[in-house]
Amino acid sequence: MNKKLRQFKTGATRNNADNKLDYEGFINPIVEWAFAQYMHKHRLLEDGTMRASDNWQLGIPQQELMKSAHRHWQDLRLIQRDYTVEENNKVVSKLDALLGLKFNIDAMIFDELKNNKVVDRNYTRIDTE
Repeated sequence: MNKKLRQFKTGATRNNADNKLDYEGFINPIVEWAFAQYMHKHRLLEDGTMRASDNWQLGIPQQELMKSAHRHWQDLRLIQRDYTVEENNKVVSKLDALLGLKFNIDAMIFDELKNNKVVDRNYTRIDTE
């Protein structure tokens, strides 16, 4: 059989998938679920209004994201050393600290990538220069 093709027991054939991005392998659904839960919980604002789920994509200054990321990182460091971290009289869990850090990192990555309007779905190398 041709090395460039995949052939299934049914007889169907497809091109080789070796250089295709494997979202199923790279992104775990339980992590996505936990992140969506975290993000939904934080949609409610202090004034009682609910912001849109994609509100963050309107843009948050990098400096603000960095400060927030550092607070979540500090929470994680304290929790890792068996301290109890509280915010507004509620205990911050290790998972919440990690998800808060993930949000800030994701938002910073989005800010770096958002102006690139051409996405090659089979591009397997991110230019970091």
